[in-house]
Parts: sequence; structure tokens; C-alpha cells
Amino acid sequence: MLTKEVLKSSTVLQVLTEEQLAAIEALSRNDEEVTIGKKVKEIHDRYDQDIEQLTGLKKPDGVKSYENLKTQMKGLLQKAEAGSEVEVLKSQISTLQTEATNLKNQIESGSTDTALKSELQSVKQQLNDKESELNTFKTNFESEKETLQKELETARQKSTISEINRTIDSHFIEKKMNFKTTIPESMRLRMLEVEKNEMLKEYKPDYIESNGSQKLIFRNQEGEIVRSKENLNEPATAADLFLKRTVVSDMLDKGREQNGSGSGSGNGSGNGQTNLDLSNAKNQVEADDLIRQHILKNEGIARTDPNFAERHKEIRTENNVANMDVR
Repeated sequence: MLTKEVLKSSTVLQVLTEEQLAAIEALSRNDEEVTIGKKVKEIHDRYDQDIEQLTGLKKPDGVKSYENLKTQMKGLLQKAEAGSEVEVLKSQISTLQTEATNLKNQIESGSTDTALKSELQSVKQQLNDKESELNTFKTNFESEKETLQKELETARQKSTISEINRTIDSHFIEKKMNFKTTIPESMRLRMLEVEKNEMLKEYKPDYIESNGSQKLIFRNQEGEIVRSKENLNEPATAADLFLKRTVVSDMLDKGREQNGSGSGSGNGSGNGQTNLDLSNAKNQVEADDLIRQHILKNEGIARTDPNFAERHKEIRTENNVANMDVR
């Protein structure tokens, strides 16, 4: 990787500024990550194929290779443990089958002992019961396994969607971005939800190791990490991809971006139910802006949450916003 120290060691490049050197270093690092990432993917793909050949199970979409390996190892251990119970049942069945055969041979050889015939029927019934027990055990095992896999996948998806919503909302708050007031709140929420779903059809969420923690990233249809050219080729965030969607961009009030006044936390207003000071708002537009910022930042309710619009209405009523000038 080309570091600033390496670049500075070249006489030709000593004219570059610190900012230019830092940019080249970042681009070099990210390019190296892409190259190494492709090679790592090739390695992971190979042992994913090996696992599939050994177990007959294909790696589920959205699951990391090392997680799949860990899951398959755990599954094989469970099967091994379950297999011991299966082997016990099979051994019992084999013993009963041998016993039934011996009794049958005795009867066919001429024995008319009623007790012997009764014992044969009893052994046959025990044999049927054990075979039924074995089949039930296998069926329940597969059913429980499938149920747990579905629950795990559902929980994973819910957690990912929550993180995507938090990332987008945090970006809106940080950049003080606003939507056009000409678009009704209910319509805007529906449109944003549709665009978010379309974004997730185009890009698949995934997690990578980053500084000892899991970092949310997105992959394209070819499985490659989507990167932001505007941010030195770093992995694109949910906000990066969301704001690139034409519908979302068209809904933004470009004239009011970066100019929001933020939310206050004074002594409260209205009937005192919400700790929000709207005394500096000159009209309904500014008041609505402060209310939205308060709900997002202080109450943690996402714009896509159905409760957002209801909470906005409540705070508006508390502070008599409808009595203010429109603009």
C-alpha cells in the first residue's frame, strides 16, 4: 500500500500537499482492500463448495462463509449427538427383529404353544412401536431445525432493517436535510418505504469486520462491495445509496439543506408535555422543521415509522402551531 511516508520518500512527489498525500494513501488502501477482497472471496467460494459437497447443504444467501462453516460444524455435532439416539433405536429394532424371526421359526417348525404365539405378537408390536418412534424422532428433528433456521433469519433481517433506518435518519439529522412541505406526510412516508424496499432489492446488506466490530455494507448483484466514489472509495452507507435514488432526491427541499436551526431543549412549551422550545420559530414551516428534528434526534422515532406522523401531530397541537403564520 502507498503510505504518506512512502510517497514522501520520492523526490518527484515531494511537491504534493498533506491533503493530496492523504487522499492518495486512502485511495491506495481502498484499492488494496478491493483486490484482497476479491481474492478472499475466491478462497471462501472454494471452501463453501467443499462444505456443500461434504454436507449436501448450500450456503444460505447473506451468510458469511466462516459463519456457514461454524453452523455446519455445529449441525454435524448435533447430528452426531442425535445419531447416538438413532443408533440406540436401530439396535433395539435389530434385536426385536432377530427375536421375532426366532419365534416365527419355532412356530413354523411345529410348535403350537399358545404362549409362544402370544409372545411373537408382542414382539411384533414392540417392533412396530420402535420403528414408529424412530420415524417420529427424525420428523421432529427436521421440523425443529427448519423452524429455528427461519426464526434466526427473521431476527437477522429485522436487526439489519433497524440499523439501515438508524443510519439514514442519523444522516438526515447530521446534514439537517428536509423534505418539501408540499408533499403530504402520509404520502412521503409511503414513498420513502417503497424506495427503501427497492434499494434493498438492488443491493444486498452484509456485514464485514472493521476495527473489531461488525460494519454494515452493501453488495451488488455480482457480490462485490458497493463503494462511494465521493468518499475515497469507502464502502457506501445506507444513506449514500438511499439519497442517490431519484425519487428521494426529488423529495428533498434543496433550499433548506444545511440551514436547519436544530431542536431546542429549553423549559418546554404549550401544556408542557413535550420538552421542546418553539419560541424562535417565526412560522409554521420553521416550527415543523424543529418538531421533526426533535422527534428524530430526541425521541428516536424514524421517519418511516407509522408513529412519526402521529407524534408530529401531537406536538403541533400542544404548541398551537396551526395558529402561527404559514410562512
